[in-house]
Amino acid sequence: AGEPIGESMVGHKEIVWAAAFVADDKEIVSGSNDRSIRVWDGTVGQPISTPLQGHDGPITSLAVTSSGDRIASGGTDRTIRLWDLHSGEQIEPPLTGHAGVVTSVAFSPRGDVIASGSADGTVRLWRTDSHELIRTLDAGQPVYSVAFSPQGNQLVFAGGDCHVALW
Repeated sequence: AGEPIGESMVGHKEIVWAAAFVADDKEIVSGSNDRSIRVWDGTVGQPISTPLQGHDGPITSLAVTSSGDRIASGGTDRTIRLWDLHSGEQIEPPLTGHAGVVTSVAFSPRGDVIASGSADGTVRLWRTDSHELIRTLDAGQPVYSVAFSPQGNQLVFAGGDCHVALW
């Protein structure tokens, strides 16, 4: 315990801001300042596919559905983008509405809702099937992290005023 497992995964050209496990614990996704998402075989540390491209700026946050078939990414371009993990294709259109960097994204346990937190002081809830905005929550401060409860009926976020809030 406390030691790296295998070699580091090398492939991004700039700072890596986000990483997440896929449901099978064998694949890993990472997002970077180089505007790419890479999908890795975590057992051998090698990329599985070509990088996923679509953001107009650095990628600052990633989430994967519990079923392991979808990725959500947020970035400095103020968008949230959905990806089909198996095909590598972006599921259009991007989710737009934040006025600041998207700092955190999270899927609900069923994968039907995405929460996005932003430096603009809001948390937004989106339907994954229609990409419709469900609700905007005003945090009144930059939001740095969002997460759903295991049952999906509560949302927690961490903000710039040294507080954690439960909704």
